[in-house]
Amino acid sequence: MLTAALWYTEKAELGIIPVKAGGKTPCLMSWKEYQDRKPTLDEINRWWGHSYPGANIGIVTGKINNLTVIDIDTPEAKVEIEKHLPDTLQTPTVKTPKGQHLYFTHQPEISNKANLFPGCDARNDGGYVVAPPSRNGTGDAYSFLLHLKNTALMVLPSTLFSYLLSLSNNNIYARAREDGNDQSPIVTNSNIIFNQGGRDETLFHLANHLVKSGMPQQEIQQYLTFIANHCDPPYPLKDIEKKIKSALGRSDVRSKSIAQEVREFIEVTSGNFRVTDVERMVTTVTKSNKGILMELSRLVRDEEIERIDKSPGMYRKIETTFKVVDLMAVSEDELDIRLPFGMEKYIEILPKDLIVFAGVPNAGKTALMLEVVRLNMARYDIWYFSSEMGAANCKKRLKKHESMGIDEWKFNFIDDFPNYTDVIQPNGFNIIDYVEEVSGEAYRIPGILASIQKRLDKGIAVVALQKNPDKDYAIGGQQTKAKPALFCAVDPDFPGAKIRIVKAKNYRDENPNGFIMKFKIVNGIKLLPDGVWEPEV
Repeated sequence: MLTAALWYTEKAELGIIPVKAGGKTPCLMSWKEYQDRKPTLDEINRWWGHSYPGANIGIVTGKINNLTVIDIDTPEAKVEIEKHLPDTLQTPTVKTPKGQHLYFTHQPEISNKANLFPGCDARNDGGYVVAPPSRNGTGDAYSFLLHLKNTALMVLPSTLFSYLLSLSNNNIYARAREDGNDQSPIVTNSNIIFNQGGRDETLFHLANHLVKSGMPQQEIQQYLTFIANHCDPPYPLKDIEKKIKSALGRSDVRSKSIAQEVREFIEVTSGNFRVTDVERMVTTVTKSNKGILMELSRLVRDEEIERIDKSPGMYRKIETTFKVVDLMAVSEDELDIRLPFGMEKYIEILPKDLIVFAGVPNAGKTALMLEVVRLNMARYDIWYFSSEMGAANCKKRLKKHESMGIDEWKFNFIDDFPNYTDVIQPNGFNIIDYVEEVSGEAYRIPGILASIQKRLDKGIAVVALQKNPDKDYAIGGQQTKAKPALFCAVDPDFPGAKIRIVKAKNYRDENPNGFIMKFKIVNGIKLLPDGVWEPEV
C-alpha cells in the first residue's frame, strides 16, 4: 500500500489520505486541511510506513485534484447513468466491490452528495473516494478498468452534467433543512429554485442554456441580473459575471473538443464514411449529434470533405496530396514468392501486391495461409497476424504436419494487435488470417483492403477473407476484388475443397482466370492436390 500511495503522490500528483483498512473512514482525526493542500512525501511515508500500515488509500475529490467522481453502486444506477454518457466512454474508471467509480475533471456545480438517486453518489469538493488497490471488509479489491496512468480525465458530458444538476436541485429542500433553514424553498413546476439553497445552481443552469441558445453576452447579463434581484434573498450581482464566464468557458470547451475530435477522425480516415462512424469515435458528446453535424458542414464549406449525394449521411474525404513517382527508379523485378499448388507459375508477384484467399467457413483458409508460410519462410521474414486462432491453437495445428517438426516453423506469430492497417510491415511479408468487420458493417472491408495495400512499399500482404457459398467475391461485395493482384475463391467440394483463380492481374503467358484446383486437407494443415490446374467446366 505504501508503494501505491507513493505512486499516487509522485507519479499521478494527487492528494491522498489514509483510510481505515477494510473500511471507508479516514484514519486522521481531521483531514480538512488536505482539501486545500496535498500531503508531503514525508507524510505519506509516515502514514503508510509507520502510523497506519496497511491502510486503504483515499483520493481527495474536488478542486485540489481537479476531480469529480460519480459513484455507482447498483446495476440499476449504472443503466440510468449510461443513458447520459457517450457510447464509448474514455475516462479513468474503477471497479469497486459494489459497482464503479467514474473519474471526471472537476465540476464545481455538482454537489458532494450521497444518494443523488438510489445507488448513485457524487464525490466532489469536501469528499474523497477509496482507490485501488484498497480492499473492503470482506477482502474485495478496488481495481482500475481504465487506468489513470494511461487514460486522461474526461470533461463531464453535458447531458450528464445537466441531469446531475437537476438531481441536486430536486434535493435542495433536504439540504436546506440540514443547514437549519426551515423556510420552504420557492419551487416551480420544473424544480427551478430561487432561494438561498438553490439559486446558485439555478442561475448557472440558466446561464448555460442562454449561452447555448447563442444569446449575446450583454443580454445574458441583463436577464441574469433581473432574476438575481428577485431571488430570496437577492443574489450578489458581482457573482453574475462569474456565472456567465463559467458557462461561456464550458461551451467553448465542448465546442472545441467536438470540433477537434471530428477533425482528428477526418485526418486518419480515408475514402467514404458515415455520420454514424464519426459519432462512434467522438466521445465528447452523447447521442445528440448536433455538434458533429455542424463541424461536418464546416468541413464541407472548407472543401476538406464532400457529401455523397446518392447516399444520405455519407461523406468522402477530399485527398489532395500526391507523390510523383520516378518511373526510371522503379524496379520491375518480380518477387520470388511461392504459392499453394504451384500457382506462381501462372502469376508474377510484384512489390506492393495484395493477394486474397476468400473462403467459405471451414473450407481451408487457414491451411492455405500456413502453407504460404511453409513455402516462403526459408527466404523471407514472415509476419502472421491471426484474428481467428490463438497461439495455442496455432502450435497444436503446426505439430500435426507430418513432414515437419514444430521447431522447423520459423515465422512471427501475432494474435493480439490493434488494427489491420497499423501493424502491416511495409517492406515485409505479411499474412493476415483473416480480415473481418467486427461491428457487422461488411461494406467497410474493401476500404480495409485498400488501406492495407496503401501501407505496402516493397513488401506484400496475403489476406484471408470470409465469403458466402457460390460467390466469387468476399463478404463485403464485388469491391473486395478491386485491389488484389491475385484473388482466389475457396469452396467445399466433398470430400475435399477446391480453389479457383478469380482474378490474376499480372499473369504470365497463359491467362489462369477461371482455373480450379481440387485438394484435400490432412490434419487441418497439410494440403494434398487432387488433380491439376484446369479451367472450370
